[in-house]
Amino acid sequence: YDVTEIEGADNLHDADGIIKEAQDKVADIYGAHESLFLVDGTTAEIQASIMAATSSGDENLGPVNVHRCAYPALSFSRLNPVYYVPETTDYGFIVTKEVVERLIKEHPNAKAMIIVSPDYYGNISSLNEIIPILKENNITTIIDQAHGAHLNFLPEKLDGINNGADFVVESTHKILGAPTQGSVLHLSKDVDSKRVKKYLAMLESSSPSYFLMSGIEEAVDEAQEKAQRIFGNIYKAHLALEQEQGNSDPIQLITPSGLYDRSKFLVSFPKDYDIRKDLVEKYRIIPELISSNLVLFMTGTGTSQRDLNRLIGAIKGINEDLKEQGYKPEEPFKIEQALKPFNKEEELYNVLGETGEFVPLENSKDRIALDFIVPYPPGIPVLIPGSKITDENIELIKELLDKNIIVNGLEQSDDTVLIEVRK
Repeated sequence: YDVTEIEGADNLHDADGIIKEAQDKVADIYGAHESLFLVDGTTAEIQASIMAATSSGDENLGPVNVHRCAYPALSFSRLNPVYYVPETTDYGFIVTKEVVERLIKEHPNAKAMIIVSPDYYGNISSLNEIIPILKENNITTIIDQAHGAHLNFLPEKLDGINNGADFVVESTHKILGAPTQGSVLHLSKDVDSKRVKKYLAMLESSSPSYFLMSGIEEAVDEAQEKAQRIFGNIYKAHLALEQEQGNSDPIQLITPSGLYDRSKFLVSFPKDYDIRKDLVEKYRIIPELISSNLVLFMTGTGTSQRDLNRLIGAIKGINEDLKEQGYKPEEPFKIEQALKPFNKEEELYNVLGETGEFVPLENSKDRIALDFIVPYPPGIPVLIPGSKITDENIELIKELLDKNIIVNGLEQSDDTVLIEVRK
């Protein structure tokens, strides 16, 4: 599979042969005007979409839960980003009609808006209500649908393409069967695809992997054939677990109200219980995320009924053990509820790459952050370069560390947590 751009193999950045045929087929399957394969993951998709949709100085509406990969594009294009807080759900975020109308009123000159749907936890925004309003106001819609490449194949049609988005960014490697880094960017007829391709040629590898490209094509083919059945079974298993769950169960399945993708199994557990040990050692199940007292299990086109039975059996088994030990259900720690717009003191493009000094976190109030401070997963920054550090920021970072959540961008010196700030 590891060939290069030899005779007959086409060229990803100037496709007119077998790659173009495969991309056109995927566009037909998804209902997009044009679909482009990406081998550098969804990072390059989001960046190219932002850069192609805007020009220097434009206002770009971006949610505080946008992935960190969006920020370099905001900097490269010297944009004027507006960081907005979507509406919170039982867990996570959605963008509502009211949020969009408020943003348009406050920022009538905005050129583009990024919407994360579904979010990391499975919350889906009502795109059929949102996108027409944005179109009426000539605002380009970029849907970060990294975790929703399967939605197009389900009867509800809650995806960005079917609801008229301009750019739809999808990670076929996250929930479909493509190899890691295999992604697809879908474009509407209103998008200047030549401009998009220029940016992709700058951002992506000049030696694209044919293994990844063929993997994307095969993953979409498989999804077209099997996704509705596979995700139908997954959703049924999720609903069954919801209905069987008791209020006294220490392990609680969280199902946010509103539109929700039940391919995600999000559960809370008692804070002083080491769930990792039982899941991995006893039940041989490795989750997507263990953070504070929250666990996220992700499914996909490779998930079998046996996998679902094992997962549900493990949850029930752990609940029985914990009840005997006297454990009770506890509220999960919700990092999203603590996210706020950045206290921007300096434009990102003026600060990015600047070298500063490291100071103890507790002494950093009112200093200018010079690095992204990002809890992982899900990769949503709580501070970005150019933002002034507040007491709230310091307390949130301390809380994350106390809950053993990995926070990228900090340094450790003996027992002191350090943060890089402007000299």
